[in-house]
Amino acid sequence: MATRKITGGQSVVEVYMQAGDLVLLEHDLCRAGTLLGDSDLEYFLTVRQRSLRRLVAALEAELGRPLAAEPNEDLSPLKEALLTCFGSGLQLVPAYRSWLTEQEIPFETFLY
Repeated sequence: MATRKITGGQSVVEVYMQAGDLVLLEHDLCRAGTLLGDSDLEYFLTVRQRSLRRLVAALEAELGRPLAAEPNEDLSPLKEALLTCFGSGLQLVPAYRSWLTEQEIPFETFLY
């Protein structure tokens, strides 16, 4: 999990597997009140299991090296790759989303 401090609150980014799919969750604890009138905002970005090999290959090309392991129970190499490629600042989720689109890797989003 990567925690990012933001003026007036914080944002937490988590990466986890759910039913074989890779989920990146940004839990924003500060901007939501001004956007939606709620105390927090959760943004989910999911890459389905059928696209994970494509995601890993694209990340390896981006990094110029192989990941230490395929996505499975230990997501550390994948989390490290995401942070290395897209940073841990406010732009992590938008940068990752744009990159997935450029790479033509299908993904789904959900806002709560």
